[in-house]
Formats: sequence, structure tokens, C-alpha cells
Amino acid sequence: MLKQPDRIVIYPQRKNNPEYLLCWIPPGSFKDVSGNNPDTVTELQEYYPTGIETEFSQEGFDEFGISLPYQIEDLREAYLFLFKSGILVELNFVDVKRLQDYVDKKDDQNIKDLIKRFSDHEITLRDLEHNPILGKLLEEPKSKGHEDPSEAFQKLSGQLDTSD
Repeated sequence: MLKQPDRIVIYPQRKNNPEYLLCWIPPGSFKDVSGNNPDTVTELQEYYPTGIETEFSQEGFDEFGISLPYQIEDLREAYLFLFKSGILVELNFVDVKRLQDYVDKKDDQNIKDLIKRFSDHEITLRDLEHNPILGKLLEEPKSKGHEDPSEAFQKLSGQLDTSD
């Protein structure tokens, strides 16, 4: 079974193409993206009982008639900044709510200093874990299932050698 996070997350389609972001929305989060419309929740549960994967863009959400209670572009910019700085490179999924917490606090001088020190190789990811905002952001969301989605898709497409 593929890993499926238990909350709304974003992630790059491929690690070598972080610009193209996807979003996973588990069934337990349908209420959060439905604008509290019970008919939308019911429809999503009926048609997407295991969850929704969509492009992380307004168009992607519009396709399903849903929306995030956050500014998509602010989250996207923050994700790309943190990914390019190396902070998110080891994560498979980034919790959207925790990323929003970072967006809300990114101008805090302590956070700016930590990111700069990390970028300058003065500190490590382990040092960032002590900051309440960055530490939470660096926690991999809980998932059910065991197989990494990118590896599964590579196997299906024949791009991953499974022989040992």
C-alpha cells in the first residue's frame, strides 16, 4: 500500500523538479477544503474515498471544487524557498498547516537568522529542530501504508530497477 499522509500535505512531483508541486488531501480533511459545505464533503467522500491528489495550484483545486483556507502562492513561495535552501530536501511531505505557521512567522528575526546560518553551513538540520516553527515543519507527517509513492510510480513505469 502506498504511503498516504493523514493530513493535507504538499510535495514535489519529482525531487529534481521541485517547481511542480502536488497536494494530497486525505478524506478526513475534506471538510477543511469544502468551505464547510456538507454536500461537497459527501460528494468528495463518494468519488474519492481514499483521498485526492491534485496539482498544488488554484486550477488544481478548482478542478475538484475545493479550496484551501490559505494563500496558495504564499505557501508555494515558502515551500520553494525552503526546498532550495536545503531545509526540506529530506522530507517526502510537508504539512500545509505547519508550512502556513512558517509563512506567518517567516519575518521573525530568529527564524531568518537560523535559515541564514543553515544556508551558510554554520548549523545543521538537527539545530533547526529546536526552533518551534522550523522543528514542527521538519517533522514528517504520519502516514499509513509503507511504499513511497515516487518509487511505486517508477516501478510501474519501468524506470526503477527492482532486481537485486
